[in-house]
Amino acid sequence: ALRYFLDFRLDVVTRRLRHELEQLMKRIHVLEGFEIIFDALDEAIAMIRSSRNRAESAQRLRSRFSLTQIQTDAVLDTRLYKLSSMEILAVRDELESKRRRAAEIEALLADELARWRMVRRELRDIKGRYATPRRTVIGGPDEDTFAYSDEDFIVDELTNVVVTRDGWVKRQQSYRNFDSIRVRDGDEIFEVLRARTRNSVTFWTDVGRAYTARVHSIPKSTGYGIPLQKLFDFTDKERVIGVTSNYRRNLPKVTFTDEPFQSAKGDAAPIGYVVALSRGGHCIRLPLSLFLDPSTKSGRYFMRVNGGDEVLGAWLVGGAEYACVASKQGRGLAFGVADIPLRRGAGKGVLSIKMDAGDFVLGVTISSKKTEGLLVETSRGRQVTVRATKSFAGRRAGRGRVIIKNGTLARVVTRPLE
Repeated sequence: ALRYFLDFRLDVVTRRLRHELEQLMKRIHVLEGFEIIFDALDEAIAMIRSSRNRAESAQRLRSRFSLTQIQTDAVLDTRLYKLSSMEILAVRDELESKRRRAAEIEALLADELARWRMVRRELRDIKGRYATPRRTVIGGPDEDTFAYSDEDFIVDELTNVVVTRDGWVKRQQSYRNFDSIRVRDGDEIFEVLRARTRNSVTFWTDVGRAYTARVHSIPKSTGYGIPLQKLFDFTDKERVIGVTSNYRRNLPKVTFTDEPFQSAKGDAAPIGYVVALSRGGHCIRLPLSLFLDPSTKSGRYFMRVNGGDEVLGAWLVGGAEYACVASKQGRGLAFGVADIPLRRGAGKGVLSIKMDAGDFVLGVTISSKKTEGLLVETSRGRQVTVRATKSFAGRRAGRGRVIIKNGTLARVVTRPLE
């Protein structure tokens, strides 16, 4: 490889010298024409002035001084003030310099060893200007064994993780808008997360299990993707109710901490929390650091739900958000997520809203603003937003405010995905 490289450098030097010599000979040819004219300058000027046009002047100059067409055109294109006694000295100096350089190049072209010396000088000059210390480590049989992790072989790039309501997932580099993302008939987009291929992404399900995988392990596709069951061992009818990634731009701003232990990465400060709420009215808050590393295909428990109960949602929080809850029988409550005790592992959680017998949580969301919250519709068609303003704000485990006395809540109004 080095031999081919050096031969190529010699060829480059040779072609460069030939090109320079060609340009020099063109210039020397023009300067020689000026030198001839300057020896009989008065005669040449008189001949030009007595001619009827440029063509006649060119013809008479060529005949009288034995000039070529190129030399004649150069003389005729020169301004009169340059045809002076002072200019002849400059022309002769340039002519001498050009002839001397042309002779040097002809000598180099005739001597291959001299051109090899040029190659060596140029390479040493490049080394002096641009050389940097070696960055790779070269090891031999007696050197220590190098350790590699799976992450070392992952190309770190920015991508999008797309998850649908029916649990299909794919990795897509870019998209114009949500409508341009392909999904199966009857399905719709549940979440689109910006992430890096070396990040991890966690899928939270209604049975209280969390499944974490490297973004790189999710197939890259512009089609429908694959069902999550191909990556993990889902139980029958288990479905995704939340998706989070540890890409730094997706992480919440932590406003307070009551975490008495270090995160999984060894950082003293927490990187955020996961809050989950169930249909039975329970809630739990866990450190996000517990779910950053890839899990097994069976996942990890984050919330224990009894028979008939299910997790409605899981969100990343920093501590200043509000949990907005609405029950089927028409009660609403908004409380700070900081009121949810922090746990180190999975559990049933604590009460989020106090409900009567037979009642259950219809919907829940997490809001970072007091003016935003959960939009619900009553059985009479009226829409109400449960939010952390004076009407619904309260403490966790309270009964909340009555939204409708005669009737129930019909549904949660789903807001468009932004």
